[in-house]
Amino acid sequence: MYTQYVYNAGATQANITADLVAVLTGETDKNNLSAGCNKTNTVIQAVVAAGWTLHDTDGGSGSKVIKAPLADDATKFKYVRLYSSATTSIRFEVYEGWDAGTNVGTNMCYYSDTTSYSQRLDLTNGGTIHVFSSARFAMLCAETSGGWGSATYSGPSGCFERTRLLPFDTVAYGMPPFAWFDMGYCAYNSSYQGFAPRLVDRLEASKTSSVASLYAVSIGYSNILAAAPSGVSQKVPDGLGGFLIPFIPIYLANLSSLMPAPYGEISSLCDVWKVPDNLLSNKEVIQKNGLDYMVIKTYSATQFIVARKG
Repeated sequence: MYTQYVYNAGATQANITADLVAVLTGETDKNNLSAGCNKTNTVIQAVVAAGWTLHDTDGGSGSKVIKAPLADDATKFKYVRLYSSATTSIRFEVYEGWDAGTNVGTNMCYYSDTTSYSQRLDLTNGGTIHVFSSARFAMLCAETSGGWGSATYSGPSGCFERTRLLPFDTVAYGMPPFAWFDMGYCAYNSSYQGFAPRLVDRLEASKTSSVASLYAVSIGYSNILAAAPSGVSQKVPDGLGGFLIPFIPIYLANLSSLMPAPYGEISSLCDVWKVPDNLLSNKEVIQKNGLDYMVIKTYSATQFIVARKG
């Protein structure tokens, strides 16, 4: 699902939180959104189902909690709390679990509750939030007069499910196969870039909070979002005498201190990929295999990912 959600000047935090929850949980008629929504310019494309359901109508302080099942075990879920803790931001907190009775989560992804890595809001002037989702992931990217994406490093952020690449990492083992990432932070930072709710290291010691840190890597690249191939020379032959922009898979790993192999990759599940730098422009739409993908700036004006549009 892709939604270009536009909100009016004077929209409230409650309006925006409710509308984001609505589109992430399957609303396809923009006329059913709040009075804060600019319905003329809002667009909902739901070729792929949004994939999330409402889990807790009030996660505290006006927040709402949504969940989506895991790819290999539909009885287990990823949990996201949408919370506008300040008039200038919307937080996208990711948890391993959430008790809707006590309104309390367990094993929150570190930094996912930090305002500086949250998506921008501009209640005074209005703005746009680009929403991407399926049952495998949910990602937001804000567009306001104050800038693109999050307030720090200017990129999209969200919850991304990964594959299970390690032999012990089975459904029965129970390690949560998802993580929170701020893609602007990833594209800027040369050290850890995202966080899982819980990981184990190679000795099977459990790691949570700031220790459950992850890098966005790929084949041949220790930091694919910050050190990607660049320029038109990075196109690949299409077999018909022309050239194509390669979609580079994004793996989640912490090779240096936790596990000497990647935990898994997000691209095949979430349909979110890295593309070479200095080739595209922000919000451009390109095609692969007949499907539309939107180009999304991560940090600098030359660094991009792509996500399925619709």
